[in-house]
This record gives sequence, structure tokens and C-alpha cells, in this order.
Amino acid sequence: EQAVPDLIFSGVSEELFFRGALFPFLGPYFSSLLFAIAHIGYHSLIQLIASFFAGLILARARMQNKSIFPGMVGHIIYNLFVVFIL
Repeated sequence: EQAVPDLIFSGVSEELFFRGALFPFLGPYFSSLLFAIAHIGYHSLIQLIASFFAGLILARARMQNKSIFPGMVGHIIYNLFVVFIL
């Protein structure tokens, strides 16, 4: 099935864009806001807020590790968890 590669690709690509490309210029809060807006397709205010806070957690991981790799791993694990467990 295509679900697993798609979940991996989305985690990697979103981290490259939001924490790799945007974060250095926009900082943790505005890049997290844009990350949340990118997930507006869920049509849920709670999911929008959760995406913002997830973005902040991933931004903190980037700052602490000086790398986007831990965020990629966390993002992929989260995506897999949500799809296959919940």
C-alpha cells in the first residue's frame, strides 16, 4: 500500500520546508503558524491548534539539536501513529 511511503515523504518534506527553509528566517512561532495553516485542510480548530503546538515542539527539537533530522523522525513516527494506531 502507498500509505507508508506517503507518510514518510510528508514528514521529511514538511520538515525540510518548515524547519529547514522557513525556520531560519521566520523563527519558531511564525514557521509554526504557517505549519498549522498548511494543515487547515483538516477542517478542525482543535487540529489547527494542535498542529501549531506540534510545530513549536518540532522547532524546539531543531533548536536543541541544531538539526532537522530528529524532527523528521518524530514527524514520521507521529504520522504513522495517527494513521495506524488511532
